[in-house]
Amino acid sequence: FGSRPFACSSEGLGTPLGAMWRALLLVSEARSQRSRFRLPSCQHVLGPSPPWSRGAASSSRSPKTDDRMDPYKVLDVQRDASQDDVKRAYRRLALRWHPDRNPDNQAAAEQEFKRISNAYKLLSDPAQRAVYDRGGFDGARQGFGAQAQPFSEQEAAELFRQMFGNKPLHEIIREVEQAAEEKNEQMAAQENQLRDQADRLRREIADLELQARRPGVSVFQASQVTLLAQQKSLRLQQVEQALQQTWTQRLVQRSNANFALSRLRMLDPVRQAESRLRVRLAWGTALGAYFICGTSLVGAICVFLGTSLGARLAFAAWARL
Repeated sequence: FGSRPFACSSEGLGTPLGAMWRALLLVSEARSQRSRFRLPSCQHVLGPSPPWSRGAASSSRSPKTDDRMDPYKVLDVQRDASQDDVKRAYRRLALRWHPDRNPDNQAAAEQEFKRISNAYKLLSDPAQRAVYDRGGFDGARQGFGAQAQPFSEQEAAELFRQMFGNKPLHEIIREVEQAAEEKNEQMAAQENQLRDQADRLRREIADLELQARRPGVSVFQASQVTLLAQQKSLRLQQVEQALQQTWTQRLVQRSNANFALSRLRMLDPVRQAESRLRVRLAWGTALGAYFICGTSLVGAICVFLGTSLGARLAFAAWARL
């Protein structure tokens, strides 16, 4: 090139170096044009994917089960619940949603009763439960075929009879009451046994302390008696702790049983009719006392509460006859 710089002239472009320069210019121009013009992607050409395809893709990636069909949600138990927990949950919900207990909404009660029975059928079988935990309802149906079909109304009723026996619902409630009372009596007997044991240990400790302070007892014998009294004192502390725990457990168990039995009794159609009659009788008496007899508002409220309490006691006495 000499000392003169190279310029883009017609003379320079005719040389071999000019040909190389022209090639570089063509390559750079092609690159700039390609950056300005990009081919549209498949999504721009075809448009967004339809909703059902996106739903299918997402469902294929992460299949989910409807909460209303999930047996764990239906029975309101955890996924690591034991068979006893599943059975207790079924007993509670089956008594609540039995069609005989819901005469005002029998169609919805039948559907819920069958749904509860289907959930218990699946979770009560360890093999079907394991298959469901791995693959959901599809896996359970593929693994067990006809055995995984939902219950009919007759099958749900048969499962209820197998669980509770072929008895009226008021007899089932009476049996639950008797079982709760027997459980309370057992815990009360255990509490009395611990209390007697604590009283016996206190008497033995007092006798040992008197024996250690008796005149004529050697130091060695006194130390041995004192050591025995200390051992019995430790045993007494353990018994008192067990007595306190038993008393607390009995109190909690009795309160829970009373609450559960009150809920069960309120599900009884007879109790529901009695409750409606009691409320109407109380309202009628209170309104009559206020508008007809001219009592004050406080007096009408007292009449309402007294009538409601009296009707409750009358129904309770009638039930015991």
